Amino acid sequence: EFDVVYLPDCNEGVIPYKRSVLSSQIEEERRLFYVAMTRAKEELHIMFEEGTKDEKHLISRFLKNVYKEKSATK
Repeated sequence: EFDVVYLPDCNEGVIPYKRSVLSSQIEEERRLFYVAMTRAKEELHIMFEEGTKDEKHLISRFLKNVYKEKSATK
C-alpha cells in the first residue's frame, strides 16, 4: 500500500490494452486495475487524455461509470 497512487493513461486501448479481446483477458485487466486503485491509502490520481478536437481519446471503459458519477456531483 502507498499513500499516493497515480494511474496515468487510463484511456481505451491502453487500459484495457487494445489486443485484449477475450472476455477473460478484459476481466483480468479489470481485476489488475482494481488492485492498483485499492493500493492507495490516502490519494488516488487517475489520469486520461481527452485528445484534441480532431482526434478524440476515449476514457477507459473501467472508468466510465465512475467519471459520470463524479461529474454529476460537481
